[in-house]
Amino acid sequence: MKILIIEDEQPAAKRLASMIQKQSPEAIIVGTLDSIESSIKWLQQFKHPDLIFMDIHLADGLSFEILNQVELLTPVIFSTAYDQYTLQAFKANSIDYLLKPIIATELAAAITKFEKLHTAEQQIDYKSVAALLQPKTYKQNFLVKRGN
Repeated sequence: MKILIIEDEQPAAKRLASMIQKQSPEAIIVGTLDSIESSIKWLQQFKHPDLIFMDIHLADGLSFEILNQVELLTPVIFSTAYDQYTLQAFKANSIDYLLKPIIATELAAAITKFEKLHTAEQQIDYKSVAALLQPKTYKQNFLVKRGN
């Protein structure tokens, strides 16, 4: 699982990365970004990771600006000290909302939630879904017996 961390406070970013590694040793932190501008450039330049941990208040504004400028299909777990952005976060590809200081059990639950969603997505048989979405064909002519 490849994870991107968007957090402007270096100690918080390091602590989060450490907690993620303890929870999921197979996780790879592909980058730690600290601003809206650097995040937009990174997301436009590189392949999107499997999961993004994103702080809401960054040094150059609210991280929702990233989502306005980049089409992001990657699930996001928001980590912030503010609870007033919860609704806005869930409208923006969020699968969880962690309040700082992040508690290990809450982080574990958020990662487990992502893994379940990610596994379920991979198990979808897209050929079966495509077959269900094909228009059904109906008979155009019927033989009707009249009388004896």
